[in-house]
Amino acid sequence: MEYMNDSTTTNTVDGSGPSTVTQPTPARQRLDELRVGETTRRESDRRLRVRMTLSGTVAGAMIAMFVGFLGTAVLIADDGAREFGFRFYRPDISNFLRLSTAYLFSGAVVGAGISYLIGLSRSSSTNPFFWLGGAVVASLALPLLIGLTLPLTVLIFFDFFTGLRPGLWLSAFAQVFLGSFLDGYIYMVTTVYAGMLGGLCFGICTGISAWVWIKDPLSNAIAHPTARVTVYLVLITVFVAIPFLVAAFGPLDWLRSLTGFLAGENLR
Repeated sequence: MEYMNDSTTTNTVDGSGPSTVTQPTPARQRLDELRVGETTRRESDRRLRVRMTLSGTVAGAMIAMFVGFLGTAVLIADDGAREFGFRFYRPDISNFLRLSTAYLFSGAVVGAGISYLIGLSRSSSTNPFFWLGGAVVASLALPLLIGLTLPLTVLIFFDFFTGLRPGLWLSAFAQVFLGSFLDGYIYMVTTVYAGMLGGLCFGICTGISAWVWIKDPLSNAIAHPTARVTVYLVLITVFVAIPFLVAAFGPLDWLRSLTGFLAGENLR
């Protein structure tokens, strides 16, 4: 019976005697190849998860702007419906953008969290039911977190710079922070249908972007071109910003119809 040996004997150059050069056996070679392959796969999955999280962050921020704008329009409709002869008007875009920190921050946090959790494995990343669940979570989390951060945003970007004495800043912040939890819940209940629409848009957009990241052959490569990643993120940003741009700058009739449907009011 022959035994497999993993070393060979050679003579040294100075003739002092034989020396042993260790060579890996085929079993060790296969084990090393498996280790290298597993390391490469894990690195590829990590990069994919990072890119999906970035996509979710961008998509969540843009969708939150859409939800926030619709939420503002719904609040206008709810308040004006009590007045005789009320005519619906578009929210002031300049004041809305001054509060954009609350929308962008809330959307980025929610989008990054959902995308990261779904992107933990390739099977969950390609499962539409996971993205449907993510849309449900986003439909509630987006308006809730926006409602929590809006009072603080108003305090910091409006009140702090419009006459509030610096000595009162800390007490005002503590008071607004404690009250923001109730404000967030009330805002979520009031704008829940806007949140549902935003959550649906988020699930669709992030699901499509995940499919693109996975199906693109270069997405599985370790040396993925940075320029290609940047182009993808720019395209995702443009795509998910369309609903907000249409609501903010599109025909008023479209916004009036959508807001009336979400608020359950017959607007003029």
